[in-house]
Amino acid sequence: MLKSKIGKLIIIGETAGFFLIIATAWITALFDPPYIFFHQGFKPIDIYETAFETFMILVVAVFVILYTGRLFSQIKYLEDFMVICASCKKVKVGEEWVQIEQIISEKSDVKFSHGICENCAQKLYSDFLK
Repeated sequence: MLKSKIGKLIIIGETAGFFLIIATAWITALFDPPYIFFHQGFKPIDIYETAFETFMILVVAVFVILYTGRLFSQIKYLEDFMVICASCKKVKVGEEWVQIEQIISEKSDVKFSHGICENCAQKLYSDFLK
């Protein structure tokens, strides 16, 4: 899924961060650090509440990690080397030449609309612009 080392490191960092949050929730539930360090009121251990918190953290973690992986796979696709025609700007996919707009639209949520820049408008339509 992920080929880049940076992408893998980010996924590992996210995973470690979520496990740190889970560990903090269990340490807080089992040892009650506010009571130990600040002598505040003792809170009895509620294993069910902590288990539910852990479950919810894991659900969020799965969505975040999968979404991050999906983003990196899209970025990786866009960073790949593509052969593009110097004249018509079509891209070679396998043995076939296709419009670059088609490739990008299929691999992402980008929508295209065509326009014309000022330089091309001046070059192509200079008689009409006067």
